Amino acid sequence: MANRKHDQVKDKRTLLRLPEEIIDTYGLFVSKGERKVSLIGRPLPNGTVSLVIYSYQSGRKVQQATGVVLLPEDTQDIKEENKEKIRVQRVRVDELNTKAIKEDVGFKPTKHTRLTLASFIDELIKAHDHQGDHFAASARALKNHIAGYEQSRGKKDTLLSEVSNEWVRDFNQYIRFEAIDTHRKDKEHAPHIKPNTQNNMMVKLSVVLNEAARQGKTSFNPVANLPKNERPKKENDNRTFLTIDEVKRLMDTPYPLLKGGKDVGNAFMFSVFSGLRFSDVKRLKGENIYKEGDKVFINFKTKKTDTRQNLKLGNMALRFLPKDIKQGQPVYDLPTNEQTNIDLKKWVKAAGITKKVTFHVSRHTAATLLLNSGASLATVAFQLGHKDVRMTQIYAKITNRSQEAAVDGLDKEFE
Repeated sequence: MANRKHDQVKDKRTLLRLPEEIIDTYGLFVSKGERKVSLIGRPLPNGTVSLVIYSYQSGRKVQQATGVVLLPEDTQDIKEENKEKIRVQRVRVDELNTKAIKEDVGFKPTKHTRLTLASFIDELIKAHDHQGDHFAASARALKNHIAGYEQSRGKKDTLLSEVSNEWVRDFNQYIRFEAIDTHRKDKEHAPHIKPNTQNNMMVKLSVVLNEAARQGKTSFNPVANLPKNERPKKENDNRTFLTIDEVKRLMDTPYPLLKGGKDVGNAFMFSVFSGLRFSDVKRLKGENIYKEGDKVFINFKTKKTDTRQNLKLGNMALRFLPKDIKQGQPVYDLPTNEQTNIDLKKWVKAAGITKKVTFHVSRHTAATLLLNSGASLATVAFQLGHKDVRMTQIYAKITNRSQEAAVDGLDKEFE
């Protein structure tokens, strides 16, 4: 392998489907020579190849993810897309290699900018908000935690060029052992963020710094140097959901008039039978609901992904719609998500259910009920408004008819 050359992308007409074929044919491996920085490929479990920048830094190997993935070449179009992705990344790698040779060291942050880390994150949020990308929500959370870190260390306005290996290591310690839930109003008694949130914040920081390097505003991503055994570990995602029996028990339990008002219970059950997020239920208005013959639909734009959804409502969902829906007015009068969850806890306890139930559990419940009624994974992805097309395309193309049939099957289960 040491004698193989990989300076140019080979122009073969043969389609490459296996990760090993892609890596070998396009020369995405490290070979002996004068290069300090190389573009390599790492096979992923799903059959794709992740492009990684490989270099030596401070006497040890460093690998930095580019965020670019090569797909199995089922068509000539995909092959051409892969070649273009490699070409673009090799231009970036060649620039880094030239810089490393001149400095005779690994990557170093550039010193030509006074841009702060928070300001750069704001730039990314603005760009992703325009595209309707849910990355923006996580980026805002990351920015809040960075502000908390700076306050705890007596600092402010960290420059992008100041984000070094040491900074990342200290921020990682803050995230793991000090950061609290920023959504809580009572900061003094706010709980420490959970492991999955810790992991998500460090992943998002890595994404931000990769983008900064791609734009030339810094030369490398220091998160790549953070030892894996020091990073927050992601826990298994055991999502809580209600069984059919538990849903029926809630339906049979009168909802008490709590601080949040009577709409909380109906809104929760509506979400159980529609799969809507709390943010979308809260924003749902009269004009979002319409009829076509004897069928009732909702047409709305999701807050999280900014995508348009058009869903048929089953009879069970219709049972929990208010009688006096008005145009221009919210369908449900709901308090904050935090207050809603406090009220739900009391209702769930009254029903004799011991699970920890938040409003989002209704969404998990909707997914499991639909799957148990015979809906395909692709249909459920459509019903829940999942935006990741790569995931949904694996299974099937979704049609309105399959979504209606799945909801009708769920109605029969309860009737």
